[in-house]
Amino acid sequence: AVVSTQSTGHYCRLAAAQASKPCWIVVDNRRETDLVYFKSQYPDKCLVVRVCASEEVRAKRGWRWKEGVDDVISECGLDHYPWDVVVTNNAEEGDGFQDKLKEVVGWVTDKLKG
Repeated sequence: AVVSTQSTGHYCRLAAAQASKPCWIVVDNRRETDLVYFKSQYPDKCLVVRVCASEEVRAKRGWRWKEGVDDVISECGLDHYPWDVVVTNNAEEGDGFQDKLKEVVGWVTDKLKG
């Protein structure tokens, strides 16, 4: 944890140095510094997507809020980040999941075409 808090983008640089594909999907970013790194290094190639669900749906899926876990920076530090796309995954008709997923896939497809 010391390295990631002292050196912005440390792990991102390591991952990027090993990447060899034209498209990357980087999942489960936990800190704003990671997103800032990718947006600054690859501004025209980076789409920042948040997948979320309501607390009610999350509870039905087994999630329970726990103090000291769900209120730390790695869990809530991105709650107010300016996401490019927000995908709601409540598994309910009309939550826009399919439309948002198509938007993300379309963006990736366009980038791969050049």
